[in-house]
Amino acid sequence: MSMYRNDDVLITDLMDRISNLENQMAELKKIYYKQSGESHSTFLYGCEVRGSDYLHLEDKIVPRLKENDPVLLIREADNKYDKNAISVTTPSGLKLGYVPHEHNLIFSRLIDAGNLLFGRVKTFHWDGKNLELVIKVYLAG
Repeated sequence: MSMYRNDDVLITDLMDRISNLENQMAELKKIYYKQSGESHSTFLYGCEVRGSDYLHLEDKIVPRLKENDPVLLIREADNKYDKNAISVTTPSGLKLGYVPHEHNLIFSRLIDAGNLLFGRVKTFHWDGKNLELVIKVYLAG
């Protein structure tokens, strides 16, 4: 019987996490559509997006991003490789990679504290196999 209770707790925990991610994504999308510029946002850092080679993007349709196009920064607290992981995702939901491990501790703490972070494309190159993406990270204000 206790096995079922643990399963129920695990499922409830996963459902809560999914709900939190959906809420975070909805809030970030609202910010992108509300703010046409960066006048109310604070620039924090610029970085190259990493980990795209593990996502098999060659099997997906990757949109052609332009400078200043928005990207979502989604906290992945349950990521088994990095407890501070923050994925970089298009507004349509395609995961492009991650904020580098060496820079995500402070950003993850900001997000965990309820702050909204987002990114804008600085440079983008996609040859159908390899993605080179540099983003600017902002604190929404």
